[in-house]
Amino acid sequence: MKKALALTTFLFAANFTYAVTPSDASLERLLEVQQFDKLMDDSFKSIPAIASQTLVLKQALEQVPAEKQDAVKAKVDQYIQKMTKDLDNKKTRAEIRRLTVQSIRTIYTQEEVDTLISFYSTPIGQSINAKTSQYMEAVMTTIPAVFERDFNKFDQKYGPKLKRDISQIVCGKNVCN
Repeated sequence: MKKALALTTFLFAANFTYAVTPSDASLERLLEVQQFDKLMDDSFKSIPAIASQTLVLKQALEQVPAEKQDAVKAKVDQYIQKMTKDLDNKKTRAEIRRLTVQSIRTIYTQEEVDTLISFYSTPIGQSINAKTSQYMEAVMTTIPAVFERDFNKFDQKYGPKLKRDISQIVCGKNVCN
């Protein structure tokens, strides 16, 4: 009985120490070795490419006459560039950093943060980290095409029923006049 109690106490203690919340210093160190500020720089630089691939923008352009699409696209690109520049400020960056730290704190344990710090402090960790922005941009600019394809299939299959259902709610019949 004493052995079982001792084992239970040991396991509880081991589990408790494993789940320690990361310290502020370790979270700051993790952001440092992950080059968080550079990642944010790269992220803000990639916003225009990602935004120009959105399904909403592509659908909006379909409504524009073909001969005016380039001019509209250029105007939207200007808007996206200005939006990106306006978003990239100290206040927004501080908020993103705070939310990142808060998220890491709730997701990872101190042991996991220490392990990440150790990994990202190695040459291979730094090499992988240096490629993270490229990886994210490549993924984020290609994913919209997949969603667009699948959304169009879904919309063709279920869109007419949705329109009828909405018309029924709004007008009490299948088609509103």
